[in-house]
Amino acid sequence: MFTSDDDHGQFPWWLGSFADSLKPAKVVGIDPLREWSLSQVFRLTLDDGRTLISKRGIPTKGPTELEIYQECLIPLAIDAPTVFESHASDSEYIFLMEDLRGIDLEQQPSRSYFLDAARKLADIRASTDRAGEISFSVLQKHLLTKDQLLLDLDYVLEHADLEHREMVNTLRGTVSSFSKHLDQLYQELPLTLNHNDYHGKNLLNVGGRIVPIDWANARISPHVGDLYCLIEEAKDQHIPRAAVIKAYESALQDLGVQEEVTDWHLDVGGLCWSVHCLQWILEFGLGGTAEPKNAR
Repeated sequence: MFTSDDDHGQFPWWLGSFADSLKPAKVVGIDPLREWSLSQVFRLTLDDGRTLISKRGIPTKGPTELEIYQECLIPLAIDAPTVFESHASDSEYIFLMEDLRGIDLEQQPSRSYFLDAARKLADIRASTDRAGEISFSVLQKHLLTKDQLLLDLDYVLEHADLEHREMVNTLRGTVSSFSKHLDQLYQELPLTLNHNDYHGKNLLNVGGRIVPIDWANARISPHVGDLYCLIEEAKDQHIPRAAVIKAYESALQDLGVQEEVTDWHLDVGGLCWSVHCLQWILEFGLGGTAEPKNAR
């Protein structure tokens, strides 16, 4: 058991995996930020005044967040917290990472920060040019395919309960057209890394720099569901959709990428994001989550 030297009580046993690498510093405080059955996040305070973030996850289907960091974020040079140490097995993975100590856009929303988040998303989208850094086998591992999205939709239609009947009926009417739209999507747009939870709570303002965090749901796909989510949340702050799209497209152009965002792109992106996330929630999320406490 890994214990503290003060009145904070016992620490989770798995934090002991990092004790040697932290020496001569010692952990003197721990603040639980998220405690779900499939994912736990803690802020560690060291006796030298530093703070770090420690995460533990239980593998479900698809890549783990640790694998996303190691195999996608780092090779694609995407701005994200630095991972200092990690351990993984078939039953769990844990890692120690940088604590950015930023303020998320949900806590401190503003027009300028949302537009900066759109520009950051353009930079992630442009990372497609660095896709050569990812091997074919890794690409296949992280790829969200058309077939997987159709299976996700089937799962949602089969497992959604009665209170979601209206949503299910709406989705059921899209099955045939969804497949056709996916064919067009995967033929026309390049593959890129989707965060798949690109919302204010996961976008940190770190000294004026927007940094996305919590990449556990990220997959490689051509859809623009992240932009769809950002636009929907920006509406709550009375930020025009056109302003977000303009910031995104202008940033892409500055990066040498010509990509026009149409209503069709956003509609299909929103549907892809909704179906994929609903499937995960129905299979894994309802039985093992508690309210998060501003996980970083």
